Amino acid sequence: MKKHFLISVLLQDCCSIFKGSFCLLLIAFLISACGRNEVQQSINNSNSVPFTFCNATSAIDNSALAEAVLLSAKYLESQVKENGQFVYRRMYSGDQKVRPGYNFLRHSGTIYAMAQAQRIKKDLNLLESMLSAGDYLKRSTIERLAGQPENILAVWSKSELTKSPQATSTKLGGAGLGLLALLSLEELKPGNTSLDTLRGLGEYIRFMQKTDGTYYSRYDPIEQSFDQDFTSLFYPGEAALALFTLYEFDPEEKWFESGLSFLLHMAKQRLAEPSNYNIIDHWSLLATQKLLSQFSDKLEQESYQLITDHALLNAKNIVFELSKIADRKSLDLSTGNVNSLGTQLEGLASVLPYLPLRPEDKEEYCKSIILGGKFLLDAQLKEGDTAGAFTKKPIWHPEFKQGLYNAEIRIDNIQHSMSAIYWVHQCFD
Repeated sequence: MKKHFLISVLLQDCCSIFKGSFCLLLIAFLISACGRNEVQQSINNSNSVPFTFCNATSAIDNSALAEAVLLSAKYLESQVKENGQFVYRRMYSGDQKVRPGYNFLRHSGTIYAMAQAQRIKKDLNLLESMLSAGDYLKRSTIERLAGQPENILAVWSKSELTKSPQATSTKLGGAGLGLLALLSLEELKPGNTSLDTLRGLGEYIRFMQKTDGTYYSRYDPIEQSFDQDFTSLFYPGEAALALFTLYEFDPEEKWFESGLSFLLHMAKQRLAEPSNYNIIDHWSLLATQKLLSQFSDKLEQESYQLITDHALLNAKNIVFELSKIADRKSLDLSTGNVNSLGTQLEGLASVLPYLPLRPEDKEEYCKSIILGGKFLLDAQLKEGDTAGAFTKKPIWHPEFKQGLYNAEIRIDNIQHSMSAIYWVHQCFD
């Protein structure tokens, strides 16, 4: 274990500073000194942090973080119906009316989060529920696009299933998160999804990419046209993360190049006017984490600099938001939203260990991670049939009783909160 830690630290520190041939020479030396298997074990685990990023502290209980992730996973397991659908939303108090609707992006994202619980502790019952949800996704939504090559597969958001007034469409985020969910299941049960299906979703993402590296967000399969008006902030990051993950399973350069092309364009665009950039894009941070943890040796120095500079800008914006929750009793409406905080924290905690930070900055970031982690631990419901769930606002929040839907429990509230807690746990583990 100590040897793996030293290898990880050397690769982390040296390869982040010296790119190209020096990093390759370093890896070659470590392979000869320690054996190929040990080096591969150190550089290939992108779903956890291979070293302790934040020092152990009494300010947060790391075992409580792990238990919280498992509790949320158990709740989600109980919410999978016989057909594989989730109970999409419910109310904290059972006598309140629930709004209709179903979102397949959140369905897929929830499977992805449940897989993180499996990395903490294997659970066959949880796996069966995840597989059921994955099967529902495949049989209900994944289809070809008329008029396009047969190898392109999309996740269809069908109005009869989503109960939405919007017409049936296919979304970049649907393919990205759908692919990510199926790859998460593939990690746990190899062969669960055909390679043709995984590649087909990857081809849809590439089909949606523009020449400058950005993506269309939506494609109308009936009219057979790209939506020129709708642009999602988060879909591209979801797509890039899915492509980098697919590249781990199926190492064809086109997957890697498509994801990298987007991240580079986005970084250049946002860094051009950093003073005007206050957007928080957690999915791009998760994609950056995957890139830096797995493939940093493939980056030229200029690309590495662009991507890490963008991630640091994003991280600073998140720390500013997290600073607002220091006193939870005086939270305003914006900072009391559990889902918003969860999304921000999962992006921050996942990518920080892979960024070039000064010691004093690292200490500040760890304080922010602790702050966010404690907020979510306090916000998680602990008793009864909602144990492990999260309401839109915590039940102790001053605004909780003032808005009808503040008591709403929706699967993405749980997805993002448990994923954030998972990544905070990884920083201290």
